[in-house]
This record gives sequence, C-alpha cells and structure tokens, in this order.
Amino acid sequence: MPTRKKRVSKDAVGALAIIGLSNVEIGHLLGVHEKTIRRKFSKLLVQKRAEMRKNLRAAQIQNALEGNVAMQTHVKPSLSGFNGAAVCI
Repeated sequence: MPTRKKRVSKDAVGALAIIGLSNVEIGHLLGVHEKTIRRKFSKLLVQKRAEMRKNLRAAQIQNALEGNVAMQTHVKPSLSGFNGAAVCI
C-alpha cells in the first residue's frame, strides 16, 4: 500500500522559518523530510529568514537606543561600517 503524501502548509513553514528554525527542525515538526521543505519552499524560506534578521536587527537597535549598554556595544560596529578587518598601509 503506497504511503499518502502529507500536505504541508505554506503558512506553517513561513511561521517556523521566521522564528529561526532550520529546515531539519521544520521538517521534523511538520512530519516531512528536510529535503521536501527545502525543495518546495526555498523562496519562502529565504524571504522569511531575511524578515527574521530584519526584525532582530530592529529590536537590537531599539534596545540600544533605550540604553542597553551591551546592545550599544554590539550594534555600534555594524552601524559605523567597521568590519573588524585590519587596515594595511
């Protein structure tokens, strides 16, 4: 008897990707193989993970502006363009 294909919701995949879960974790939670997630939802995964990074960066900047010293130290190099590379003259 052939196995029945499991339907995976685009909304469910997007909701899990935007909170930072890996393809393996998403597949495990939704009961499908990681390759299925990667193959069928690659564009959505890229979009939602970019949105997650944008939201994370916005929260970090907000915390820094509210006086969180650790966040100020973390965010300042990225805002000033410093990349940590040595400059050779």
